[in-house]
Amino acid sequence: MVNKDINFSLWLDFIERDYLEQEFGQLLESGVVNGATSNPAIFATAITTSPAYKEQLASLEGKTPKEKYEALA
Repeated sequence: MVNKDINFSLWLDFIERDYLEQEFGQLLESGVVNGATSNPAIFATAITTSPAYKEQLASLEGKTPKEKYEALA
C-alpha cells in the first residue's frame, strides 16, 4: 500500500518460502505491500524453522556454505 499523501509504503520484514511463493505475489500485485526486506537473522530463521527448506537442505549435505546459499537463493 502506498499512501502518497503521507509518503508511506508497507514492506514485510520476514521471508518464508511458502509465503513468498503464494500470498506475497498477490499482495504485491494488489498494492497492499511494496516489497520485503531481509537480513541474515531473518534468513537463518526461515531456513531452519520452515519445513519448505528441509528436503532441499538435506540434498545439499556435503556442499560448502556458499554452494548451499546459492542453491537456496
